[in-house]
Amino acid sequence: MNNVFSGPFPNVRNTLKGSVNIISSNKISITYDSMIDGTGKEILAGTKDNRKKLNNIETLLATDNIIIWKVPLEKESIEQGEDLLVFIREEDLDSQLYKLRVN
Repeated sequence: MNNVFSGPFPNVRNTLKGSVNIISSNKISITYDSMIDGTGKEILAGTKDNRKKLNNIETLLATDNIIIWKVPLEKESIEQGEDLLVFIREEDLDSQLYKLRVN
């Protein structure tokens, strides 16, 4: 399954491309193998070693408006919430990107 993940990274819109694999009913892994930068140029990972992979991402909550993932971190002591990814639905994404001057 190929997926495209898009987002503003500071004030430039980069698009990550890769795949999502279901591990269990509440765990997934994501592999990124290319990125389209703010100028439209695609940068390929090239080799298998250059691909970025997140394993065992646990879904804590998933609704129509929010997704909360817990990502395993390598270090033992972490700040509270440092291992969480929170995605909140933005109804007017174009407006928010315009505010950030992301094209």
